[in-house]
Amino acid sequence: MIEKWLNPWHPIGHEGDCRALLFAELEREVDSVHPLHGLTATAVGARKDNDDVLFVLADGPLAVVHLTWIGKQDRSPWPTTDLYPTVEAFVLDRMMRDHAGWGFCLPDSQDGQVGLGDRVRFRSSELTERLGVAGLLGLVCSETAPSLTDVVIEGACPRDFAVMILVDGRTEVVWLAPDHVEFVGHTPGEQILFFTKRIIRSASGEWMMEQ
Repeated sequence: MIEKWLNPWHPIGHEGDCRALLFAELEREVDSVHPLHGLTATAVGARKDNDDVLFVLADGPLAVVHLTWIGKQDRSPWPTTDLYPTVEAFVLDRMMRDHAGWGFCLPDSQDGQVGLGDRVRFRSSELTERLGVAGLLGLVCSETAPSLTDVVIEGACPRDFAVMILVDGRTEVVWLAPDHVEFVGHTPGEQILFFTKRIIRSASGEWMMEQ
């Protein structure tokens, strides 16, 4: 069982329908011959630096899927998928390997910085006004380095780091540089049930596996 999530992987909670959003995108992208076509899956984790998402399939195995975020059906083998029979297999063969190759660190949520699972408010700017989100609240559901992915970013992204915000009261998401949002809160004490373990968020914003 996972005792602690290792960079660049992080857990995905229930808040803001992030899990539903990721499963909906998966359903849109897989074609009729894709190995995950027609299967029910729950998003439980994702990478910080690209669009790899960890899904738990209804019949037990785990799948790491590299979503393309094209918003429509792709052609197999895309979105590319790696299957793992158990949690232990994912941890040993994927998460620890990815952690060993983690060459740079994206900002975590601390000291007012914006991080995964944080509540944020869109700042007022020419970009956010044009998008119709200035002043609105949202939830950080994912992070990416645009140079490594195919994600379409709104506006400039000078530090090659962007966040995906699920806008409150809407089904839309916005990818942009974190400069366009301000930190609102971590929601400490929030819990996520991951198989038989609970993951609890600390006051600093870190996710820790309950011992």
